[in-house]
Amino acid sequence: MLFDLGGVLVEIGGVVETIRRGRGGDSKKDPWEAWLQSPAVFQWETGQTSNEEFARDIVAELQLDRSPEAFLSDCATWVLGLFPGTEEMLADLRPQVSLACLSNTNGLHWPIIQRDLGLDKKLDRCFLSYQLGRGKPDEATFSFVADQLECAPNKILFIDDNRLNVAGAQAAGMQAERAFGGEAVRAVLHSKGLL
Repeated sequence: MLFDLGGVLVEIGGVVETIRRGRGGDSKKDPWEAWLQSPAVFQWETGQTSNEEFARDIVAELQLDRSPEAFLSDCATWVLGLFPGTEEMLADLRPQVSLACLSNTNGLHWPIIQRDLGLDKKLDRCFLSYQLGRGKPDEATFSFVADQLECAPNKILFIDDNRLNVAGAQAAGMQAERAFGGEAVRAVLHSKGLL
C-alpha cells in the first residue's frame, strides 16, 4: 500500500485559499493542480529551495498581498491533523500489507507531521519529495519508489487525491485510485478487499 499524505491521510488547509487569493494564477484551474504545477512549489517540494526562499518565490509567483514572512507563518498552520479513523485504518491494514507513503512535501510540514501526528511510526517506509529530490506526478518517481520497495509496480496500490498523480502512478504500472479523505480512502480499500 502506497499512500499520498495530504488529502488522503492528513487533512491540509490553506492551499486552496492561497491559490484563490493569488492574482498571478489562472482562476479557472483546479487549485490543487495549480499548486502541483507551480514552479515555486516544485522547487520547494524537491528540496531545491529553503522555506524562506519558497515563501519569497510563491508570494511573487501568485502576486499575494502578504509578506513572505507572514505567508510562511500561515503555511506552518496548514497541517490540521489526521482524517478521522486514519490511525485505526492503518492499524487494521498493517498485518496484511506493507504500508508506505509517497508525498510531495517539504521541510516545513514533514517535521510537523512527525511531531504532532507520529505518522512516520505508523508506516513502514516514507518517501518524501523534498528528501528524494523528485516528486509526483513524474512517472520516474513512481518507478523509483517501486524499485526501493523491491516490488513489481502492478503489486502496489497507490491512493492519491489528485488526478495527475494517479495518472503518473498508472503510467508507471501501479494500481492507482483517487480518493479524498478518510471515508473515500476506506471505500477504495474495501473495494479491494483490504478492509
